Amino acid sequence: MIQLGIKREPHWLDLEGLKLRLFVRPIAEPVMAHAQALAEKAVQTLYEQFRAVKESGGAIVGLPDLDDAEARSGKVEAEFTKALGIAAIIDWEGVFAEDGESKAPVTPAAVGELMEIYPIGTLFRERYLKSYDAVVAEKNGSGPARTGTGAAAPNTANSAAPTAAPAPAANVAPTASAAPTSSTPS
Repeated sequence: MIQLGIKREPHWLDLEGLKLRLFVRPIAEPVMAHAQALAEKAVQTLYEQFRAVKESGGAIVGLPDLDDAEARSGKVEAEFTKALGIAAIIDWEGVFAEDGESKAPVTPAAVGELMEIYPIGTLFRERYLKSYDAVVAEKNGSGPARTGTGAAAPNTANSAAPTAAPAPAANVAPTASAAPTSSTPS
């Protein structure tokens, strides 16, 4: 069963304690698909830069070691958070330009910069995806992971009991090369 009471119109998302409000598109397939595509493109571009510098023997400065699985996973998660912000955020309150007085314009670069500030990106992702997580939790079967990659449902196969007894051991005659284990009766 899936509850259909998710917000279908843009709405304000308050990030309490940060004096920051984000006007966001409702979470839906187009937003998630856009965010996933942006994140994949960003990570692929970064990986190509990483490989080019590494293959040329240059010093890798400012780039994570994308050959390391944990570093790559962290970068994918960070890029997905930025991409989700770019795909979802329409307007904001509490985000100021460098002068500290005028409101910063909502541009992909500004949203990306905002999402890189810890804990803003993490808090945004958690609050924005809260309704998505509720839908995934309500349905049966495997739902997609928050990043849109793979299944996020728990593994239930380990606790499954076998339904039938194992097959009996086969009686196999010894081969000609096998030595007899007992003497023959006389």
